[in-house]
Amino acid sequence: MSREDAAETEEEMKVLAAMRDARVRAIALRAVGLPREGPRSFRTGIQ
Repeated sequence: MSREDAAETEEEMKVLAAMRDARVRAIALRAVGLPREGPRSFRTGIQ
């Protein structure tokens, strides 16, 4: 793995870790125009 690939992977891991925080996840969902409830509301809609 190149240094660039390793750095990119590390950054992606940081983003994934941050998404575990509910507040960060809510902000990210709003930023892309999705409801705050996120995946939970999608599952309800599908059922």
